[in-house]
Amino acid sequence: MDNFAQNLKNLRKNRKWTQQRLAEKLKVSVSVVKNWEIGKYYPHVDLLLAISELFDVSLDTLIKGKVEMVI
Repeated sequence: MDNFAQNLKNLRKNRKWTQQRLAEKLKVSVSVVKNWEIGKYYPHVDLLLAISELFDVSLDTLIKGKVEMVI
């Protein structure tokens, strides 16, 4: 799994959000979120910015950094 996919999954789980909740917040389908989290597809730049703002992380961290899972 690439950095973006794992980071997105960890950020979502750290907030205790379902894929459905994240999809609703970003106004995309659940299948889109699932595909992002397995690394099959990547969001367009406008959605990357929205994700970055939603989770209050930099684009650099979101795309190539490492977000740890908080248990």
